[in-house]
Amino acid sequence: MGVFYFFLIFLIFLIFLISLISLISPIPSSSRFGNLADIFITKLVS
Repeated sequence: MGVFYFFLIFLIFLIFLISLISLISPIPSSSRFGNLADIFITKLVS
């Protein structure tokens, strides 16, 4: 159970970090990471 919570916190932190990077530097590489995050989130939701 602790591992699941650790993974959840890590995932939220990772998404936050990616969004922060894309906000700071709007370059193609960061937007590509943002697209990957969006795809991952939609896969999690569905």
